[in-house]
Amino acid sequence: MERNSVDYLDDAQPDESLLKTKCSIKNEHGHRRSWSVSLLPFSIHLAILIAQITLFISFGYSNARCAKGDSELQDPFSNSIRWRKQLIDSTVYKESPYSGNPSPEIDHAWNQLTSGFNLRVSREILDRINRTSIPLTDGSGYIAGWDTTHQLHCLLSIRHALAPEYYAEEISSMHKPEGEVYPTHISHCVELLRKHIMCKADQSLFTYAWSPDQHAPLTNFAVEHSCVDWDLMYDWSLRNSFPLHDDLLVHPTFGPWPNGGPV
Repeated sequence: MERNSVDYLDDAQPDESLLKTKCSIKNEHGHRRSWSVSLLPFSIHLAILIAQITLFISFGYSNARCAKGDSELQDPFSNSIRWRKQLIDSTVYKESPYSGNPSPEIDHAWNQLTSGFNLRVSREILDRINRTSIPLTDGSGYIAGWDTTHQLHCLLSIRHALAPEYYAEEISSMHKPEGEVYPTHISHCVELLRKHIMCKADQSLFTYAWSPDQHAPLTNFAVEHSCVDWDLMYDWSLRNSFPLHDDLLVHPTFGPWPNGGPV
C-alpha cells in the first residue's frame, strides 16, 4: 500500500514542473494553474487515505481468517474442516466422559480421541504446504499426522502422570533424568501445550455475575467459541489413518519400522 502512495507522488512531480513552466510562459492561465496546484496536496492526501483504508481492510480480513483458526493446512483439508459456533461450558465440577477418577470407561474415551494418529496423505497435499514426508512402501501416500492429535496425546500423558499409581505402566516407560521432578516427555508436553495456547490466543470472553450466597463474584465459564466440527474432522482421520504394520515404513539403512517393536 505504501508503494501506491509513492507512485502517486512520482506521478505528481512532473505535473507540478509542467505547471510551473506554463506559469512562466503563459501568465494568462495563472488562475487555472493556482486552482490545479491547490488540488495537488488534496490528491496526494486522498491517495494516501485510500491506501491506508485498503491496508486496514486487508489487515482486518487477515485477522478474521486467523480468528477462525485459518492455517496453511486448512486449504488442503478443506473437505474435512468446517467451522461452527459452539457453547463450551467449562464450569468447575461439570461432569465429562473425559474427566474424573481413572477408569476403563474414561480410558476408552481418551483412546478414541487419540486414535487415527498416523495419517496417509497425498503428494499433492504435501506440495500445497511445501513439506516432505516418508513415502509408504505400498505407494498409497505419505505418513503424516494432525498436530491436534499430538496435543491430545500430550494432554493424555499429563493425565497419566497425575495418577502414577493407576498408570504405573505408562509412567514407567517415561524417561526421567536424575534430579528432575518431571519425566522428559511430560516437560515436553507442558511446553508444547503452552506454545499452542499462546499461538491460538483464544479471545473469547468469559464474564462474571454476583451471587446471592457469597461475596465474591462468580465466573461464568459458559463461553461461545468458533470451533472446528470435530466429528467431521475425526471421521476424515479414521478414513485416512493406518496402523503401523505390513512394513509400510522402511528405513533405507535399518529396514522396516517398527518391526514388531514399540511405536
